Amino acid sequence: MRKLTEETLRDNEHFLQTITDSTPSFLYIYDLHEQRNSWVKPTHRQIFGSIFYKDGSSLDFQDIINRIHPDDRELLLGSIPFLRNNPDGTVYSIEFRMIDSDGKVHWFEDKISVFERNENGEITKIIGAGLDITARKRAEIAEQESKAQLLSVLNNSPLQIWAFDGEKYIF
Repeated sequence: MRKLTEETLRDNEHFLQTITDSTPSFLYIYDLHEQRNSWVKPTHRQIFGSIFYKDGSSLDFQDIINRIHPDDRELLLGSIPFLRNNPDGTVYSIEFRMIDSDGKVHWFEDKISVFERNENGEITKIIGAGLDITARKRAEIAEQESKAQLLSVLNNSPLQIWAFDGEKYIF
């Protein structure tokens, strides 16, 4: 029985390690009392190194808060009250911006859930998985700007311009 349990444990560890290694996400477990990551995916520094570590910062709690875009801080800080008031297994999803030491903005999508509670039911650790979505957000912003320019030209043209998509007039 012990051999079967050890083998099952090894298989589970291998399974989890394979998932961790193959996902492009940054993964972490954050300790709310110590206000630091208690575990991060080993490639964390590769993902964030060129963005955040070059000035010697450690990405401790205060450094993270300081780097979050001011307009997004309340959204991120709202994750704990949200999780506190929902059952374990609930996922808090957020898109937010962080500003690197050169002043450039990077977009992230993060999914956060309760990892551990104490005997009083208080959240002690959260687990998160996130992606750098900067390229996607820049493309979305460029598309919105392009559409706005096109609509401005169409709305201010002295000519009547129509577009038909085969089923209906678009404008």
